Order: sequence, then C-alpha cells, then structure tokens
Amino acid sequence: MPFTGYELDLTPLPWSMEEVAARLVGVVAYLFVSGPVLKDGDTLG
Repeated sequence: MPFTGYELDLTPLPWSMEEVAARLVGVVAYLFVSGPVLKDGDTLG
C-alpha cells in the first residue's frame, strides 16, 4: 500500500546532515516493512 502525503517536520538538531539522512532512511525502511503505522501528529525519536 503506497504511503504518500506524509510531511516530516525536523526540529533543529545538533546532528550532521549525514546523521539526519541515516535516520530518515531508517524511518522509510521501517514504513516499508511495517506499513502505514504512523498517524497524523505522531512523533519519532
């Protein structure tokens, strides 16, 4: 089932762009495996 229409808001973080990218790749992989388990307003981390 495709998951489109998600918007990601990133708060200021003391991470490098590489660390942010790695976390986002992890979230996308999680969604591919688990399906659309995140609801509007959910937070990660």
